Amino acid sequence: MGTNLYPALAREVARDKFADVHLEYVVEGNINTAAVNMIEEIVRELRTPLRSRASDRRPDHEVEMGEILGSRGGGPVMASVTADLYIGDFTGGPAFIELKTPRPNLDIAAESKRKLLYELAICERAGILGAEAFLGLTYNPFITRERYDHSFTRQIMDMERQVLMGSELWDFIGGPGAYEELLSIIDRIQPTLG
Repeated sequence: MGTNLYPALAREVARDKFADVHLEYVVEGNINTAAVNMIEEIVRELRTPLRSRASDRRPDHEVEMGEILGSRGGGPVMASVTADLYIGDFTGGPAFIELKTPRPNLDIAAESKRKLLYELAICERAGILGAEAFLGLTYNPFITRERYDHSFTRQIMDMERQVLMGSELWDFIGGPGAYEELLSIIDRIQPTLG
């Protein structure tokens, strides 16, 4: 379901509100080598268990972007990542969303973080304003954001600024009420499925 149903569903929900919507969208552009090195350092440090880290780095989107965008040095290099979901005409600027199930393993959480940071750095260097990038958890088995307790996601992601979960994700891409509308549709078609 994670690799087929949810992305297709997300694309259709987003297309109800936006015109420039794509799955597996390649984002590429030049960024300097210092920014590349900073992204890789951030992800490497966050992947390391806190008790084993040389630094006390914790997920903090604003700090991370400040470090990346403030990195100077080295020549330009072409960077390229593929966004699970891209909404080019999102309000304020393009939106990139990595669609994942609510309990990604450490490798998936780290790769999602890497992609989000690259997407934003590429946009910033290209002068594209207002870009946003999120890890989109397609549902939340913990019911509320406060009860969400998956260690790998919490270890890698800034939960408040980089993660949309369950209803937050669907309402973000489809507008207020999109999640409730999805549930209503599922309730109506469920008896016909089985």
